Order: sequence, then structure tokens, then C-alpha cells
Amino acid sequence: MKSFKEYISENTILFEAKEGAYSDEHAHARIWNHMTGMGIAHDKEAMQKEYAKAKVNVKHPLHFANAQNHEGFVGGKKTKAHEAAYHSEHENAIHTIHGLATHSDFKKAVKEKHQAQVTGGARGELSDTWKKYGATKGATSKTDIAIMKPNSKTGEGIRLSMKKGGGSQLMSAGPEETNAVHHVAAKEMLDTHPKYAKLPQKKKDEIHANIMNKVKQAGKHLDAMRTAKESELQGLKQKAQKALDTVHNEHPELNHFVRKEATTGRGKFGEGSPHAASYIVKSAAGKKGVSVQDVNKMNFEGPRPRASLPKGTTSAGRRSGNVKLDER
Repeated sequence: MKSFKEYISENTILFEAKEGAYSDEHAHARIWNHMTGMGIAHDKEAMQKEYAKAKVNVKHPLHFANAQNHEGFVGGKKTKAHEAAYHSEHENAIHTIHGLATHSDFKKAVKEKHQAQVTGGARGELSDTWKKYGATKGATSKTDIAIMKPNSKTGEGIRLSMKKGGGSQLMSAGPEETNAVHHVAAKEMLDTHPKYAKLPQKKKDEIHANIMNKVKQAGKHLDAMRTAKESELQGLKQKAQKALDTVHNEHPELNHFVRKEATTGRGKFGEGSPHAASYIVKSAAGKKGVSVQDVNKMNFEGPRPRASLPKGTTSAGRRSGNVKLDER
């Protein structure tokens, strides 16, 4: 067993490490803006040399001293403890920005020196579909960085959803949002997938109703967790998972469209919304390759939805269970 002193020491280190963190989104935006402005974003070695200068030249715009006091610094205010993470995130961002700058879809943005703006954490206006299903919480933008012409209207340009190379979570949704996501996914599947697209509308409506009936059954079990006894939670989770598995076993094509919606947010915010992502970018560092994919062309296959227990330990303060989707 750890001594009290050891426990405090370890957790203080963890707390300080978290407090000393810096946002990778802000690092990517800063590297994009500076390097495209110089016209060297296509040249990784040149960017690395440029950032090496920034680390030691206090007059350089990317020097730690010249970073905005509040932007990107975990804890809300820049301290000396943030400096190492600040440099690390900027150095890693060089690899990703090089991947973007050398991608054919970004040539115009690089040539015309479009500006990157951090939009992650912003809250967007939800679509009527989401409101219809009562999914009014969790309106955080799917777009982490927007690359736009100077003075562009909000929503124009390239909208990037940034993912860490080691994987991430696409969705953690309560019953209402789970229903909304499956509604949008089922509609798109029925309209566009070769197996379903040519079916009579009456048959499509029947399939859609069957899908939503089972998904709502899962939602009822998840919602029941709010007031259930601790001993009942695992059983409710298993029932919710069984309902989800049944619908996805009946329609294995559905998972692609569920993951697509969870990733892009097109149904959640509306087509063309500044909060709906148009490209998925997996950040990279060192020899690991960056992945840049147009959401209209990418493969969304991956793990199916999984039911999850709620946070909290007492029925008085417990939330509903939720449905998670993991990025592979």
C-alpha cells in the first residue's frame, strides 16, 4: 500500500502535468498560419528549422513568450509549467501541417494563404431533427479547426475534425442522441446504399420503423439506469446492448452510417454548418504518417455501438446510461 506522502506526490505530479498541457488544436492552427504565411508549409525540414529559431528567439511570433496568455493553455492561463508541452505540440503539429499542405485538396488554401481558426469547444445550433428527438445537450462542434479565406463568412472553407493518432472516441450519447443518430443514419442508408436504395418507399419506411423501435428499446433500458438499483445496472446494460446488437445484426450496413454521422455531425448541425466536419485529420508525429480524409470518400467502418453504464453511484444523482462509439 502506498503511503499518504507517496499518494500525494504522485497525484500532484499528475495534476501538474495536466495543468501544464497545451492544446494541439491551437498548435496546429498557429503552425499552419505561420508556415503557410512564409510559403514553406510544403517543406517539413524548412518548417523544423523555422521552429527551432522560434524556440530561442524571443522576437519570433511562435516563441513561447508571445503566445496569447489564455489561448490553448490548460487551466486558462499561461505558466512556465506549460512551456514543454507548448513546444512539443508545435513540433508534432509540423508533421500534420506538412501532410495537409502537400494534400491535393488543400493546394488552393496553401497558395492563397487561408487562415486557420480554432473552433473546437464552440457550441452550434442543433438541427430540427435533434430537437425533435429531444437531444438538446452536447452541442459541441465537430469542427476543431476551420481553414478559411480572410474575412470569409462563418461556415465557409475547410472544416477539420482532428483525431489523435492513438485513437479516440467518436460519440458518447444518451438515449435521445442515440435515437437521433440512428434516425439520420438509417435514412441515409436507405436512400444511398445499393441494397436498399431501389426498394419501394413503403418498404423503406417499414425498415426505418423497425430500426428505430429497437434503438428506442435500448434507450429505455439506458434511461432506466437513472433510478435503478446498483444491482440492476449490469442487467439493464446487457438488455440495451442486446437491442443494439439485434438491429445491427439485421442491418450490418447501418454501422457505417452511424459512425459517419457521429464523426461529421451533418445531421446534428445540418449540411454546410460550420460545426459539421468536412475532413477528418489524424495527427502525426515523427515517422508516423498523417491521415487526411474527405468525409464524402472515407471508410467509416469500425467497432459497433456499445452500451455503457452511467457516471455517478447513487440513483438520486445518476445520469442515464449512454452509447459509445470508439475510433479504431
